[in-house]
Amino acid sequence: MPIVKHLIVEEFGTFVGKHSERLQVERIKTGEKLVQAPLLHLETVLIATRGTSLSSDAVAACADRGIPIHFVSSRGQPYASLYSAGLTGTVETRRAQLLATTGVKGLELAKAVAIGKIRNQANLLKYMAKYRKEKDPALFDEVRLLASEVADHEEEVRRLAGDAVAAVRFELLSAEGRAAQKYWRAIGALLLAEMDWPGRRTQGATDPLNS
Repeated sequence: MPIVKHLIVEEFGTFVGKHSERLQVERIKTGEKLVQAPLLHLETVLIATRGTSLSSDAVAACADRGIPIHFVSSRGQPYASLYSAGLTGTVETRRAQLLATTGVKGLELAKAVAIGKIRNQANLLKYMAKYRKEKDPALFDEVRLLASEVADHEEEVRRLAGDAVAAVRFELLSAEGRAAQKYWRAIGALLLAEMDWPGRRTQGATDPLNS
């Protein structure tokens, strides 16, 4: 069974269910199996069509493993994401615990988490950008460039070396933060044409995307 890191569902009339330790996409009418994605390697799920059903077992399996499920329209417009309530509720605590971990093992774990986040951001931008290639070439080029710049920070994190997280704490947070800035700049560019979005804010936000 091939390794699938980013499961993308684009076909109308499909069902995403959990079978053993994998997600399976099949056609509802015929039961034909289209894709199987082992949960062990899965990093994101992207639903890019209407008429797709997800089982509660599939959603729970993703939540248990911290695998986000993103929903975008047929034009690549994001309109919803599902994350584990436990992960989002304690993300800052978990982050602090991870950064406080000592030793080389702790450093490698912290790097892996940062790389996974950066890679997910870059891949999501690339997917959303492809719907603008014909409709808005300038926006397509802008978002693809930002996605590439986000991805560059993955290698920056990978090159960090030390005997503990503390040795590279500033560099790790800096790389992750700069990647996030570019990611949200691209999201803002994608959404700007459809709604008056002021950008990512975490305090005092009143717009529907930040609040």
